[in-house]
Amino acid sequence: MNLLIVDDEPLVRRMVYEKVWAMNFPFQRIDRADSAAAARQMAEQTEYDIFLCDIVMPGEDGISFARWELGLHPECKFIFLTAHADYEYMKQAIALQSFDYILQPASDEEIYQTIERAIMQISIERKNRQLISAGSFYVGHEEEILDGNALRYLEGKAEDASFLMRLLAGDTQNNTEECTAVFPFYVQVLHGKRRWMEGDRALLRSIYKNIVDEVSAFWGRTREFYCVDVLFWSSSRHQGNRELS
Repeated sequence: MNLLIVDDEPLVRRMVYEKVWAMNFPFQRIDRADSAAAARQMAEQTEYDIFLCDIVMPGEDGISFARWELGLHPECKFIFLTAHADYEYMKQAIALQSFDYILQPASDEEIYQTIERAIMQISIERKNRQLISAGSFYVGHEEEILDGNALRYLEGKAEDASFLMRLLAGDTQNNTEECTAVFPFYVQVLHGKRRWMEGDRALLRSIYKNIVDEVSAFWGRTREFYCVDVLFWSSSRHQGNRELS
């Protein structure tokens, strides 16, 4: 993580820098800018996660700079560190959804705790984004994931039947209670060296499911059968078997 201190007062910049540096946070960079204009230039070159920013500065103020930066990187956190206890500034800072607002003079403990909370919030949000991304990947590849793990179970390579049961549950619908056994149909699909195109799997699944439905209908003269799904695999040999009741 990187942190940028933005303040037009040299003494304040140096004091805050020394305090933050002594707190031993896991920052890769702790940089300083003497104006919003300088901060913009630095932010264009380096991605900062946390800003300790003054509000009232010559030229562009801290609120305007924060609005610009948050527009580009809404995940960053702004901590306004200022001696101006002005309600209008506070209202604007809150409207920007800035992380916090510290009135100077502030104790080292208050600065430490505020930065620590910002770091924790960033970590939580990053973890959540990773979980959402992982969930999106699973949703986009659910069929392949269920296929692969269900086949591992049917071939005796895994003990966990939950993937197979999830696959079946997605198609049995109202027939689940009537199913007493599951019998795998193994169909070898031969194709050339051309890579599978998007839609090939769904098309073949539909074709072979119709075939199994017809076979099931023939057997169904004496017993009810339901074709719940068709699995595909690349191996030309089948080893092992599973009976599921």
